[in-house]
Amino acid sequence: MTPDLTVQIYSTDAENELQSALEELATAGILPEVKIQKPGTYAFLDWLIPTAVVLWASEKYFGAFLEEAGKDNYQALKSFTSKLFERTLGHGATVTRTIKIISGATKPDVVFSGNLSVMYKSTEGWTAKLLFPLDVTLHDYEIACQRFARLVSSHVADPVDSPLSIEVKRLISTKSKGLPPSLQNSDATRNVSMLIYWNVSAECFYVADPVASSRSEMLVSHRLGADA
Repeated sequence: MTPDLTVQIYSTDAENELQSALEELATAGILPEVKIQKPGTYAFLDWLIPTAVVLWASEKYFGAFLEEAGKDNYQALKSFTSKLFERTLGHGATVTRTIKIISGATKPDVVFSGNLSVMYKSTEGWTAKLLFPLDVTLHDYEIACQRFARLVSSHVADPVDSPLSIEVKRLISTKSKGLPPSLQNSDATRNVSMLIYWNVSAECFYVADPVASSRSEMLVSHRLGADA
C-alpha cells in the first residue's frame, strides 16, 4: 500500500530538525513514511540532484490539503508545511543541501533552493517536482503549495485534458520530433519528469528546462502547457 505522504531525507540534519513537525502530523492521524538516505555523489545535472528533503505526496494528501480551514487534518498539514518552510527555506534554515565539486569546494544554488521540493507521481508514471526560488517568501511558498495541490487535483479529475497532461504530451512530442518510429519510446510517458515552479509575477506555473538552463547558466523555462 502506497503511503499518502513520504518524506525522503538526504540531509544528516533533517531527521532531528523535522521531528516535532512529523510528530504533529502523527497526532492528527497522518502517518508519513520517512525514508533516510545518505547524501551521495551524483554524476548528473545539478538541477536533477535530489533536494535535502523531498516530499512525495499522493492525490489523497493533496485532497486533504485543500480541505476547508478548521478541520484537524488541514490545520496539521498547514502547520507541517509552515515548519518545513522555516527549517528549509526561511532565514537561518537548518536543513540544507550542499553540492561539492571535484576540488572539494561547495557549489551554491543559483535559481532554486536545494533544500526542499514537493513531488507528485501520477498513475500514468510521469512525475512533477515543485521547486522553490531562492528568494521565496512564506506567503509565496504557501500559494505555490496550494496551487500545486489544485493542479494535481485537477489532473485527478480530468487525467486526459488537465494542464499537467497537456504538458506531458507537449514534452513527449518535442523529444520525439525527427526520430524514426523505431526510436520512439513506447514508455515515453513514464520517462517524463517535469521541474515546475510558481511564477509569482505571472501568477501561473512554469516548467524549467534543466539541460538548456545548465548550458546557458541561467533559467530557461516556459509556461506550463504552452509552447517552449
